[in-house]
Amino acid sequence: MRLRRWFAARPALCAVIGLLACPVVPMVYQVLIEFTRIRSVTTTLQYLEARVPNLLLGWAPLALLFLALTLLTRRPAIPAGVMGVVLAVGGIANYLKLSYRDEPVVPSDLFILRDAATIGTEMKPSVTREMVVFALAVILITVALSFVRIPWPRGRRGWALRVLAAVAALAAACTFIVRVLWNEQFMKERGPGYFATGMADEYYRGSFVTMFLHLTGDLKIDPPAGYNRTSVEQLAREMADEAGESGVQATPDILIVMSESWFDLERVIPGTYSEDLTANFDRLAREGVSGYFLSEGYTGGTANIEFAALTGFCTNLLPQGSTAYSEFMHPDFAGYPLYLKQQGYTTLAIHPYLRRFYDRTRAYEDMGFDAFYDMEDFENPVYAGDYISEDSTIDKIIETYERATAETDGGVFIHTVTMQNHVSYQGGVYPDGYRVTARVDGLNPEETALLETVATNMRDIDQALGKLTDYLETVDRDVIVLFFGDHQTGVADDEGINVNEKAASYRDLADEALLVEKHKVPFLIWSNHDKKNAETEPLTSAYMLLPLLCAYYDAPEPAWMGWLHSRLDVCRGLARGYAIAPDGSVSLPEGETQALLDDYWTIQYDLMFGKEYSRNILYG
Repeated sequence: MRLRRWFAARPALCAVIGLLACPVVPMVYQVLIEFTRIRSVTTTLQYLEARVPNLLLGWAPLALLFLALTLLTRRPAIPAGVMGVVLAVGGIANYLKLSYRDEPVVPSDLFILRDAATIGTEMKPSVTREMVVFALAVILITVALSFVRIPWPRGRRGWALRVLAAVAALAAACTFIVRVLWNEQFMKERGPGYFATGMADEYYRGSFVTMFLHLTGDLKIDPPAGYNRTSVEQLAREMADEAGESGVQATPDILIVMSESWFDLERVIPGTYSEDLTANFDRLAREGVSGYFLSEGYTGGTANIEFAALTGFCTNLLPQGSTAYSEFMHPDFAGYPLYLKQQGYTTLAIHPYLRRFYDRTRAYEDMGFDAFYDMEDFENPVYAGDYISEDSTIDKIIETYERATAETDGGVFIHTVTMQNHVSYQGGVYPDGYRVTARVDGLNPEETALLETVATNMRDIDQALGKLTDYLETVDRDVIVLFFGDHQTGVADDEGINVNEKAASYRDLADEALLVEKHKVPFLIWSNHDKKNAETEPLTSAYMLLPLLCAYYDAPEPAWMGWLHSRLDVCRGLARGYAIAPDGSVSLPEGETQALLDDYWTIQYDLMFGKEYSRNILYG
């Protein structure tokens, strides 16, 4: 009380402290955000010293917002506390997401807070020294400023003046964000504007606050230039002509299995393993079509890879970091499940996890699935660690398939997302005799134990794939299987051990080669009735997998996917900011490839966000 009275008796000092807090406190918080991520005082200061202009771009609107709240409340402690909590949570979340997925926090993450909280709880992240420093700094600054009250004239005129001044400061902050931070050309000229191949890289050119505010401008999705009924319908008719007539009369059953965090571990982390981790995959590849696709995710982002595969839409063209299932779905969503349903198929989805995760319940309904079976629909499943095993998931697929085929004379389409190899990992999950053992140079016992858990998961996944295809060889219906992982993953635990950092085959590659190798995931297309001779496809993208399936096995095909396949001779997809050339090499899109992608975005925008002028032509 004495201290409060002491400050109250010195209104000029309070005014000076309050006004100085407006620029100083937001800058301190920005430094602490980067310190939380970098975890070194010296390196943080060096990092920020090299980026002062871009740091100031984020500081300016924060300082104006701080000023607006200070003027409105007369108490700088209020914006210090509110802004401190918000930025501390953002900075800590950014550190955790970078550790988990190698991607920073972006505005679109606000749409999946519940799912992010679920993942965070399961991972049991450890509290770092830097997090504690940030939290203590917010508390100390807020307490110190709590004694300060800005002097201001009393009465209605004084109140009106405060509100007017606060509104002016807030308007200035908003104007700065819109005119400067949302100005793509301005940002590109200064380095941090997102335009290339990785959000983390762009954040590192700027700062967390600068890039987060910059990307809020991406939340508004503008139509392509010249978007109207006439131009879109003309483009769609040209695409349909290029796709050609399918002429398909057969209705083979189609099973998609997207296996969580499945990739070719023996290639990524070379060593000696006690078992062949891909024996069945390799055997089936000799009878089918296989290759690699460039995944948009790493350790996370499952829902977007799933969305791309089911629709033929490129998530790289959506706002950075967005999740289509949670943000952009609408009833009767144009995609392969609804198309097949309209062709008389029974369409079913299986996911041995929470029904609500990534809003799959609503998303699957919008996409035309007749039913969705989640973990609650599994009867006495076997768990592998924390998740339902791949083997139990395959049993559920077989059970669901048998019931569906008994109830219909039409085709059956089952889409499944599995869970066994979901992060995070622990050593000692599997007993001796069952566990795949591994020997990799340079790994200590703790790192080897983590690797052996993941290797055992990979072996189990491969055996479950063999179990499914062995079963399908016995049925008297034509069945096509598309099997692929969603992304590679860091072989890591919650305590900071990451095997990839020491043993990954690509860790010393240059940037472009590193990005490709780190995001390559194998895929397999196989049929029980139409054996191929080990067909191998060059590198492609997730949204090209179903067009490849339809082309190789004469499955029902909308004109949209027929057009995608017809353009493989120009571009095999867009992922991670790179266009994939016909030979599988990657480069930034330009020339004919960029023109093709512009047409592609026009149709994707039309079907996802626009008036759907092209729908009857490409999905009729």
